[in-house]
Amino acid sequence: MELMDATVFEYSNQYRNSAFEEVLNACIIIYYHIVSDGQKYPNNEKKIRKAFGTYLRDDDFKNSTYPLMHYNYEAEAEEKTGFVDIKIQKINPYEGSKAYYIIECKRIDGYKRLNKEYIANGICRFVSSYYSTYYGCNGMFGFVVKNLDINQNVSEINSMLQEDYVNDKGETVNSHALLPLSRCDIHGEFDYSYYSVHSCDKDITLYHLMFDFSRMIKTHKKFG
Repeated sequence: MELMDATVFEYSNQYRNSAFEEVLNACIIIYYHIVSDGQKYPNNEKKIRKAFGTYLRDDDFKNSTYPLMHYNYEAEAEEKTGFVDIKIQKINPYEGSKAYYIIECKRIDGYKRLNKEYIANGICRFVSSYYSTYYGCNGMFGFVVKNLDINQNVSEINSMLQEDYVNDKGETVNSHALLPLSRCDIHGEFDYSYYSVHSCDKDITLYHLMFDFSRMIKTHKKFG
């Protein structure tokens, strides 16, 4: 089934969240710091994610990077039916225990298996209410671990959005996409930010940041 004639114009800014976009802009700044650090990482989602946590926990960095001083960060936080990769909760002003954003992280290598994983056990966790969506929006980080055309791979993900998948709990899930991953400007120098809109109990927005780690992944040396 093809996507309903959804366009960026139809959804415009009504589904975008400026406060969360400010948090995502700060995460892009963190990514540039990680790149500048020059550290190598194993091809492992959790290890790469911890690099973001180093900055999100650093009070000096948070106090110098608007709006992070207003938010608390928690990794692998317990949620409704599992654990979320990144929990970002507003603490200034405090809006209640349920008022937070979730960011799910997945590796991307340009092959169908991980693209399917990105949808079935990433996007669909929000659409199926496996994760909560207090503000009507959440985020996903794609850690690109192979040298590839990121925009082309996003197009590949979009071509797979309407399919049914079986998630890691054996449940059949669907992204119920109303708007596929579409370009949006979060940070002027960063070209790989997108958002999508999905139908569940209420329409929700997912932001997608595709971070290129391909040059920072450790390669295994061959001996002999």
